Amino acid sequence: MILKQLYLKNIRSYTEATINFNKGKTLFEGDIGSGKSTILLAVEFALFGLGDTKAAALLKLGTREGCVSLTINVEGSNYIITRNLIQKRNRIEHGDCILETPEGKKSLTTSEIKQQILDILQFNESSSPNSSSVIYRYAIFTPQEEMKEIINARPETRLDILRRAFRIESYKTTVRNSLELTKQIKIEAKTLEKDIEEIPLLIEIITELSQRISGKQKEHDELARKQVSSDISINGLQKDKNKLGEQYEEFQTYQKEKVRLITIIEQAEGNITSNKQITVENQNKFNKLKSQIQELEVIENPSIKTQDQLENEYSELTKKLSDVKNEDALIEQEIKNYEHVLQHKDCPMCGTSINPEEFTERLEKKKLEKGSISNNIKEHLERIEHVKNIQRRKKNYDDAEIKLNENRKSLSEYNETVNHFQEEIERSQIQIKDVKSDLERINMNIEKLKHVSESIKLIDKKIEDAQNDLSNIREQMSKSKTEIIEWNKQKNEKEELLQKKKLSEFEVQKLEDYKIWLEDYFIPTIEMIEKHVMINIQNDFNSKFQNWFNLLINEPSKTGRIDEAFTPILEQDGYEQEFNYLSGGEKTSIALAYRLSLNNIVQQIIRIKPNLLILDEPTDGFSIDQLNKVKEILQELQSEQVIIVSHEKVLESFADQIFKVKKIEGQSVITIAE
Repeated sequence: MILKQLYLKNIRSYTEATINFNKGKTLFEGDIGSGKSTILLAVEFALFGLGDTKAAALLKLGTREGCVSLTINVEGSNYIITRNLIQKRNRIEHGDCILETPEGKKSLTTSEIKQQILDILQFNESSSPNSSSVIYRYAIFTPQEEMKEIINARPETRLDILRRAFRIESYKTTVRNSLELTKQIKIEAKTLEKDIEEIPLLIEIITELSQRISGKQKEHDELARKQVSSDISINGLQKDKNKLGEQYEEFQTYQKEKVRLITIIEQAEGNITSNKQITVENQNKFNKLKSQIQELEVIENPSIKTQDQLENEYSELTKKLSDVKNEDALIEQEIKNYEHVLQHKDCPMCGTSINPEEFTERLEKKKLEKGSISNNIKEHLERIEHVKNIQRRKKNYDDAEIKLNENRKSLSEYNETVNHFQEEIERSQIQIKDVKSDLERINMNIEKLKHVSESIKLIDKKIEDAQNDLSNIREQMSKSKTEIIEWNKQKNEKEELLQKKKLSEFEVQKLEDYKIWLEDYFIPTIEMIEKHVMINIQNDFNSKFQNWFNLLINEPSKTGRIDEAFTPILEQDGYEQEFNYLSGGEKTSIALAYRLSLNNIVQQIIRIKPNLLILDEPTDGFSIDQLNKVKEILQELQSEQVIIVSHEKVLESFADQIFKVKKIEGQSVITIAE
């Protein structure tokens, strides 16, 4: 894997930055706290996700979104990995992930993109988003603080870390699982021993169940004999009943006929009662209508004219009255005019003087005409009132005629109804007489066959009792059979359990053999294999460590080595020195030699190409002579790309590409050194 480009946006102290990597040795140089380590964290985040890092530790304070995009080259193909950080409410989360490959661009979940990156890098390890990459941490980039923790850790803790790094933790896991298995075997053996103790009790239970089954089987057999006897008895009674069958059927027929005849009589009697009631009701209505008809027949016709003719006569009289009244009004007006002229002695129209005698004569004539017209009006009013009176009487007469016709028709109908129901009553009385005669004959036949019914009832009672007894027998047989089946089931289960418990002795011995094999052979063998593997790795590790150590500390009086617990040991003039009492330069030399050895060993075990190595502050506390020796180390390294993070400016002369990292007003800025 070769790094090609890294893009940061709102990551820790970076607002936005783009870094283009070249092959060879690249140096990120800057003061402590300038933002150099953020670049390494961003690279690891882009490749493998957050791991055990909190999202809040990466997102720039005061921002809601951040982004890291890394371009890498693997086996000649470029891949672009983009991961986003998003603040949601009070929580910062891992956002969308995008992977661009030669096949195209796709959006993935955190688990999916990590698995894809592991497949591309051919790293065989967990794809969980919450786990760091062991291969990357120990073969490519081991943070300075983690390197110090490994060196300063207790031997057993260090060995556990290195087992994971060397991918041989399965040996210890196997031993741990084997010890757990041994523990379970002991528990199982103890349980089986308890089973063996239960064997006498099981035998006692099986014996008791056998006795129960035997006794219940005898009881069941006796019930079976009673069942056969009951079946024979019921069959005999059924034959006796069948012999009386025909007589009984005849008896049943007479019984049905009797019921039918009684029903006919009851219906006929009911009809008589109902018809008599209807007859009385219709007779009462007939008498009432007859009285009403007599009252209507005395009403006389006031006129031979019709209602329409009377109405026309009334209209003509009313019209004539109106004309006479109009004529009377005109004469009244003329009288008033003459009286006016006589009063004023001149014509009101032309003012000419008039002859009073002439106008007096005219006035008298008009008064005579008015008197004649008034008499005419009185006559018309009397005639109109007369016509109205005739109209009212005519209407009463017409209504009476209609009602009279209706009543005469109803009277006829009531008379017919009365006659009809009287005939029905007579027919019902004749029917009752005939049916009673038939009923008397049927009762005589029923009396003759009455003993058959009693005999059948007696046989039915005997059959019912026998069937009840048979039902009880069958119920008892079913219950006894169920008990036999249940006890047999229990017996079989106990016998099977007994057989299993009898096998427990064999199982206990077999488990004991397993335990001995695990404790005395398998676990010691695995531990021995692990020890040999660790010895081989330790020898190779020690050889590489001594090589790097001798390059860094070229003093004949001082030697460095790695013991069986992979603890770095510094000796001077044959005396071991405590790591914590060494100088800063000596500690850094040992840490760098340890780191390079660890990276190289892990690369060999995992079988990945050593084409990328990342060194974080590898020269902290080095003297000028030691810094110059770093150049020799970098030349010996076979990695195509070495990335160094340091605040030592001396390393600039060893680098092919130099980036200056500065923090200006709290913001990290990267520039390329010329």
